[in-house]
Amino acid sequence: MIRQEWFSVQQSAEYMGLSRRSIDRAILLKKNGLANNDLDIKLVGNQYRIKKSSLDEIDTIITYGRRNVLSSNA
Repeated sequence: MIRQEWFSVQQSAEYMGLSRRSIDRAILLKKNGLANNDLDIKLVGNQYRIKKSSLDEIDTIITYGRRNVLSSNA
């Protein structure tokens, strides 16, 4: 059995039960140092990858400022 350590943005969205757009926003906030500091992301070519273990460990994913907070425990 192959274990996948890094997810694409789409795979991350499906894994977390969120939209791709929400994950895109979460990555943007992470890149700008505004939120989601626990997400482990890397750029592969022109696509972002998110480490599965960081998705498992994060309590909430912030997608827009302080108004919209999506809980991964929902």
